Amino acid sequence: MNDPLFHLSFGSLEVVVTAWKLIGYLGLLLFTGRWVVQLIASRRAGMPVLPRAFWYMSMSGSVLLLAYFTFGKNDSVGVLANLFPLVTAGYNLWLDLRLDLRPALGRWWGRTEPRWRGASLLGAEFVREVAALVRRRRGEIGGALLAVLALAATLHGFDAGLRAWNTRHVDATMISWARSLSWWGELHRAPLLALVAVSLHAALRRRKDVSRLLLSGLAAGLAAGVLVNILKVIVARPRPSSGLADGFYWFHFESAFLGFPSGHAAHCFAMVGALFVFAPRWAGALVGGAAAVAWARFCLDRHYLTDLVAGAGLGLMVGVVCGLAARRTLAPSVSPNVAAAPPQPAPGVA
Repeated sequence: MNDPLFHLSFGSLEVVVTAWKLIGYLGLLLFTGRWVVQLIASRRAGMPVLPRAFWYMSMSGSVLLLAYFTFGKNDSVGVLANLFPLVTAGYNLWLDLRLDLRPALGRWWGRTEPRWRGASLLGAEFVREVAALVRRRRGEIGGALLAVLALAATLHGFDAGLRAWNTRHVDATMISWARSLSWWGELHRAPLLALVAVSLHAALRRRKDVSRLLLSGLAAGLAAGVLVNILKVIVARPRPSSGLADGFYWFHFESAFLGFPSGHAAHCFAMVGALFVFAPRWAGALVGGAAAVAWARFCLDRHYLTDLVAGAGLGLMVGVVCGLAARRTLAPSVSPNVAAAPPQPAPGVA
């Protein structure tokens, strides 16, 4: 899409137009044209107003410009300049639409089965508990994060040597096993099956925290995946197999630059961390599987050692936070300022 489509000449200025530039021009047209729409709406209303079309055009223009600056031009300044307007336009559009959707949503919510209401209550309280836990223990979480980064920085000097050792000693059998482990290590495969198996075991033992166990594992895996993928794009460290010089290239979306930290290690160890809170024995058994997936990614030359260490450390942190928050979610609590009432004798008993 970067191949020239045609040329435009304006005197001594010549513009080479590509497919990505056409996308960028369209985004710029929408992003600029929204103010024309706002001006027309304000003149008709006789006062400053922001019509709904303004937010639609803002979001559409931001998406197109983000695509152009990310894939067409690879410009981090343009990405940052259009990322925030996209978020704010989306939020304002949601506030605008909610005014029209609220009556319909209220009628639908009134017909919803109680179990779905309970599920939404569980999710909402879980999110509140996560936020409260992060606030209360931000010092410990920050210290753990610094420890993970310090360990990764310490091991960075061994990356090149270990990669060379792996290249010399890996064989076809090891690569075959590594590919299978890497395939099964995807979040929706072995990690999810392991979480379901642990939950079924807990249900057969009539534990009352099965729903919270499931919630913590799923939330930990998804949250770790989102966090790590954001860091990958920002840091943009090349994968070992890319052939690029090691380093931080900052703000790249291509797969070759998504090396640090490892997503497989992050979501696998995130589920281990969440299960450690509810079922430590199962977590101890599953940590071997998570380590095997991490080894597979190293063996396939997809990650350096420090990528795996950082991914595993971040995943464990996210998993433990989600596990602790889920353990407190909808758990019965007794206020420390209220003394428990003494047992009352049965009627007729002196």
